[in-house]
Amino acid sequence: MARGACGDETPDIVYQGAAGCFCLVYVVSAILVGASFRILGPTEIGLKQDTFSKTIDRSRAYESGRYFLGLARDFIRFDR
Repeated sequence: MARGACGDETPDIVYQGAAGCFCLVYVVSAILVGASFRILGPTEIGLKQDTFSKTIDRSRAYESGRYFLGLARDFIRFDR
């Protein structure tokens, strides 16, 4: 019987398509997560700013280090 003729076997093209979609989602997710980190140097202090709405979060001052802020967020940097 021909492969996939009865519908009980999944064609290889479906597996290849699913693997391609998974790889695409994985790569895009890795890029977005990597782009969400911001770094303050050893002599800097920063306030978090939403670059989309231009609002500033004044509730916390960030000291030097690496922070996960998310997309469309950055620091307003000040020297110590």
